[in-house]
Amino acid sequence: MYIIVFSIIEHHVLINIFNNRHTFLSQSLCDSVGIAWLLYAERMLTQEAVSRVVSANPSVPNQREALLTVVKEAVQTNTSSLHTFANVLCTISTNVSLGQAILDDISKYFPTPKVGMVSETLKDAIVSQNTSSDETKIPKIAQSDTSTSDASNSVSQPLSPQVEVHVPVPKDLLMSFTSVRMSYGRMFYNIGKIIKRKSPPLDEIKEFLSCCSSILRRKVEQCTDLSGILHLIQNECSLTNIELLHSVVDEMEVAEATKYIETYRTELKEFCVVICMTYV
Repeated sequence: MYIIVFSIIEHHVLINIFNNRHTFLSQSLCDSVGIAWLLYAERMLTQEAVSRVVSANPSVPNQREALLTVVKEAVQTNTSSLHTFANVLCTISTNVSLGQAILDDISKYFPTPKVGMVSETLKDAIVSQNTSSDETKIPKIAQSDTSTSDASNSVSQPLSPQVEVHVPVPKDLLMSFTSVRMSYGRMFYNIGKIIKRKSPPLDEIKEFLSCCSSILRRKVEQCTDLSGILHLIQNECSLTNIELLHSVVDEMEVAEATKYIETYRTELKEFCVVICMTYV
């Protein structure tokens, strides 16, 4: 019951965070099409969703609204998409402040907890839920009447029908997608070999990951060897967010692996530039 209530509260809070930032995003967000393609690369958006953003050309406001609409739909379906969206914004210099603002909002309600701990804000909300059978108490976030209305209807609103649409992708861009994914895989392959060769104590890595978040702690308990740990780390990372891998490399003092991380980050930066230049 506790986990179910927490999930409901988390869902509503993250949607409220997005709604509260909507006006700011609709006024300041840059390169909507480029962002859409990056989210597609992260497998957060479908081709159909990207096509809705692309077809809004050449109106910048229309592109922004189209992007924010498909992002909201993605967040309603999977709230972890909000974190992915914020990380992608942070990869583009003109959108860093927007992405960081969302990450700050998320960390306010979902800070990296000590093992087994839950944010006090959410804990209070869960206690309220357990003492009332009439309604779910959700931590309040300062918001406008419009965003409040949007948030309250967010779960019940049907998502747009998913129609398979062919999106013409420039050949050079398609090659860039393939290249960055191969680079991502190459980085994990090489770092994995180095870590296995170094063979750090399994319990030490598991304890470190457990301290990163309570969610990771539960997943780490299922890992029985170093290969399982490495697969878990890769699953928790994404094309635009490899901070967990970097943290493990730093903590375990695997100096040889640093060059592979830097090489990948350079290629990712070039990939972002290609996308931005393609749709300027």
